[in-house]
Amino acid sequence: MLAKVDPSVADRVLAEPDAVERIWPEDGVVDADLGIDPEGDRFEEDFLYLGRFLAGEEDTGGRDVTWLTRASQGTGTEVAYEFGYGAGFVVPAAEVPEVAEGLVAEGWSGGREDGETVAHALVDFYAAAAREGKAVVGGVA
Repeated sequence: MLAKVDPSVADRVLAEPDAVERIWPEDGVVDADLGIDPEGDRFEEDFLYLGRFLAGEEDTGGRDVTWLTRASQGTGTEVAYEFGYGAGFVVPAAEVPEVAEGLVAEGWSGGREDGETVAHALVDFYAAAAREGKAVVGGVA
């Protein structure tokens, strides 16, 4: 689960980890003051295949998956919130363009169409976040 958020929201999540629950509330209604479009700002794909891919259980086609790992599991800034498969994370807005560029350098292209993988869709997500000056909050649930 990933969400493009304003840097101030990312700071709030780091200071108050339970604020994550306002991005993915149980009732499905995102707090309007967060400025998050539930349809356009959240990325909620099934990470099961991606997890197998990153663990080397699926063929990577010889690609390095360093940036794919960073895009889906964070760049090192952990949030003290348990998503189910580990702690949450924040990719600061300043690092988002680097992640988007890294994904492209690894050979993942954007413009996801039917049959392409979650990895390809991550390029578009991070590229949009970079264009918008957003941070990314996420975790694997």
